[in-house]
Amino acid sequence: MTRNALLVAGPLALDDLPQQQGLLGGGGGYAAIAASALVPTQLWARGGSHISAQVRGILERRQIDLAGVTWEGPTARWSSTGFASTGPVLPTIEPTNAENLGAVLAIDLPPTCGARAFAAFAKLDGAATRPVIVAPRPADCTANPGWLQECAKVADVLILPAALAAAAEGGALSDPLALAERIRTWGAKCVVLTRGPFGGLIVYQNKATTYPALPIEQETDASTGLPPVGVAAR
Repeated sequence: MTRNALLVAGPLALDDLPQQQGLLGGGGGYAAIAASALVPTQLWARGGSHISAQVRGILERRQIDLAGVTWEGPTARWSSTGFASTGPVLPTIEPTNAENLGAVLAIDLPPTCGARAFAAFAKLDGAATRPVIVAPRPADCTANPGWLQECAKVADVLILPAALAAAAEGGALSDPLALAERIRTWGAKCVVLTRGPFGGLIVYQNKATTYPALPIEQETDASTGLPPVGVAAR
C-alpha cells in the first residue's frame, strides 16, 4: 500500500433485496468501495465462496487490496429480515504490516470480532499515532450493554446514529451538542452523530460543525414508518 492508506475491517456480504439478489454489500464492503475513491484501501474481511469472480471484480477494479480477505466457506447474507453472518465476519489471518498505513476503520463489527480487531490494530507498528475510526452496528450496541463504551475507549473518531447515542445516555435527542460532549467523556476524541437524511454533527476538542445529507427514498415498515428490522440507517 502507498502512503496514507486505509485499512477497513468489517463484514463483506451479499445483499438479498426484493429487487435483486446477491448484490455486493456488508459494512466493510461498502466502506472499502467508498474509501477507494479517495485513498488506497485494504479490506480485512471473510468473503466466503459464494462471492463470484464477477462480483469480486467490483472490488478489484477499484484496486482495493484484498490480501486480508479469505474466500472459503459460506458468505454472510443480508436481507430485510436481518444479517446472517454464518460465522465470524473476520478471517483467521490478521494484518501484520503497517507500512504506509495512515488510518484504520472498524465498521459494523460484532463485539467479539471488534475486540479482536482493536487488539490487532494496537499491535501494528505506529499504532500510538494512527487514527482509529469506529462505527459500531447499532443492533450490537443495543444487544450488548457496554459495547458502545468499549468502542469509545479505543476510538479517535466514533461514528454512531444520534438516536442510538441518546438511548445509550438514557434520554431524548433534545440537545445533540451536549449529547456528543457526554459521549466524548467515554474516551473518543471526536464524535460524529448521524441522523440519516438530516445530516450529522461532528464534535471534537472545543469545536463543532455539521454536514448536510442528500435525502433519498428509503424502504419503511408500513406499521411504524421506520426502516424494517435489520435495516440501520446511518
